[in-house]
Amino acid sequence: MPRLLITGAGGPAGVALGKQLAGGVGSDFGLEWIGVDIVGLDDANFPVTGLVPRADDLATPRACMRRCGVIVPTW
Repeated sequence: MPRLLITGAGGPAGVALGKQLAGGVGSDFGLEWIGVDIVGLDDANFPVTGLVPRADDLATPRACMRRCGVIVPTW
């Protein structure tokens, strides 16, 4: 099952994406999604959530890997 890591899940774009995934898009494509943010996150649209450091913190990739298991850079 493909796993998506959504960073900034508590922001406007992350919230919108969580709603889309939970609304059926995620299950239609057999996806698992995880939402992380620098602030506490309590959103029923994300089956798994987590707190991670800011993106400019060198600890961020490791914190994301703990939540997601693997990271594929998209830049």
